[in-house]
Amino acid sequence: TLCSNYKKVLSVGIVPVGITRYNRSSLLKPFDESSSSRLINFIDNYKKTGRRQEIASKIFAADEFFIMARKEFPDYSYYGRFLQLKNGIGKAADFLNEMTGAIDGLIRAGIFTTRTDGKGATGDSISKTGAAFTQDDFKKYSCCQRQNRILLVTSEYGEYVLKIAFDLIGTRIKNLTGLKQESLPDVLPVKNAFLGGNIRVTGLLTGNDIIEALKHQNLQKYEKILVPDCIFNNEGLTIDNTTVELIKNINPCIKFINESGKSLVNEIFI
Repeated sequence: TLCSNYKKVLSVGIVPVGITRYNRSSLLKPFDESSSSRLINFIDNYKKTGRRQEIASKIFAADEFFIMARKEFPDYSYYGRFLQLKNGIGKAADFLNEMTGAIDGLIRAGIFTTRTDGKGATGDSISKTGAAFTQDDFKKYSCCQRQNRILLVTSEYGEYVLKIAFDLIGTRIKNLTGLKQESLPDVLPVKNAFLGGNIRVTGLLTGNDIIEALKHQNLQKYEKILVPDCIFNNEGLTIDNTTVELIKNINPCIKFINESGKSLVNEIFI
């Protein structure tokens, strides 16, 4: 195997081949729910029964397989040092772990409360920094006071992860705030018409596809339109050479954010 022949290999990632609408080869077949599930089960069994556990522990399936198979993502600890995070392996688990950590931090800071007097669950008036805050501050930061004024742009696969994320947020704070699902951002999944096929990750979205999707939305009701900045390369261009400025021209409320869990929580609640 690759790991046994090359002792210095630290991690092996198994990823689905990207098949665009331009593909003309009948040899390339996309994975579906059934084949993705079989692959995940094969890797799991190999990790449990493989003769060389130190080799088996280095093998990971990309997040896309879990999405296509409709299986839960592995726990955060499953990915060890996250050596292939940039390749989309463990990215969902890392995002969800960071997001729940950020939510728990806001809970400890007293941001979420059922009270209307600016005091936390213990009766102490506190802010996100631990200092006292005023009634006006409370109205600003309490999610109970917020309307649904955020639109979050993502990909088809991103929508799947965000649904899990919002379910986790609701579970953690609903007993503290009575938070309703409609208080969370609206999600706009953008289909990759430029590449087509099975290309459904956020980082490969084109500027024109995003612009066209936004044109069909009522953007006036949103105070924030959040777009992940992973769509841009180091030169500030998407894969179809769309610039930051061209996308922002659609609406002044568009904001590009880091795709981390903490960044999303801060944009929603702070």
